[in-house]
Amino acid sequence: MLQKLIDDGVISPQETAAYVSGDGLTADGKTRISKLMLGRFFRDADQLDRTAPSIRNKLERIAAPAASVEGSLQWNLTPHLQGALDLLEEATAHRAKNLDDFVNQSGLFGTQKYSPESIALAKALRADTPNELTKAVRMYAQDARFAGEGSSLFGEPPTPADAFENAFGREAPGGLAAAAAKGKAARQEFIDKAKAAGQPAERQLEEGPHGTITREFAGKPREALAWVRQQNGGFAADAVAHPAIGSIGLPYGLPGDPGNGFEGGYGVSHIDAKHPGYLDENIDRLRHLPVVEKFQDKSGRITAVVLSDGQHRAGSLT
Repeated sequence: MLQKLIDDGVISPQETAAYVSGDGLTADGKTRISKLMLGRFFRDADQLDRTAPSIRNKLERIAAPAASVEGSLQWNLTPHLQGALDLLEEATAHRAKNLDDFVNQSGLFGTQKYSPESIALAKALRADTPNELTKAVRMYAQDARFAGEGSSLFGEPPTPADAFENAFGREAPGGLAAAAAKGKAARQEFIDKAKAAGQPAERQLEEGPHGTITREFAGKPREALAWVRQQNGGFAADAVAHPAIGSIGLPYGLPGDPGNGFEGGYGVSHIDAKHPGYLDENIDRLRHLPVVEKFQDKSGRITAVVLSDGQHRAGSLT
């Protein structure tokens, strides 16, 4: 890190003697480099000095992954982190222990001055452990890299809003909420039909972000594909066995905007609309495709993967 700062002209070679002792950094060196890394997040040096050491420590941990997305206006976290620090400082000045209450009160008599992203990051900076926050920012940066590679057969790449929700736990995007509502209706219809046929439907079904979840077709990709199409919603968990990750699920999802290349879609309905017949021909091949990228939630659980046959990339939910 020190050598890179010297190479970039941030620190002159003459200053290194004051910052290096043997193979390590002096106390002055650690303080100087820490301030250089954190400076982008603060309005001025005084604000940095006023910030609690525990918050500064967390910012040091996330500085590198946060910096990796600064080149993109849509994905840049730095303005939201600056807002988060302003919020924490104002809340501390008012001795507010509950950020939700403080934010609600401050917005009663005018427009809320803090963005939802800044509020979410302020909560994370205050409540999350350094490891939890670092994992979340890395996951967000990973989504940004994936988005930079373009769309796949299984849907559009993650948007900044989707990636932020996944990493920092904001409210689910409208698309997923719509899919869940549609899935609930399909769930009741499926239960009614299953009960009429004497099948234990309740043991097979759950609710999730993509609507009704069934595990009845685990390891049966063609049956699972037929089910999500028939239900016009829902998620067939563990539909495709995969040696590298255990299993892959099939969400019905959303077709997307037909007037704009089905943008915004994902899942089986998206593939059927954009590439008719593809899944019918290739559903059995998915288990043979290698995993080239993995996506994790804050707990470290793999939530999605990208498969590739060398020519095409396909994103799948686990």
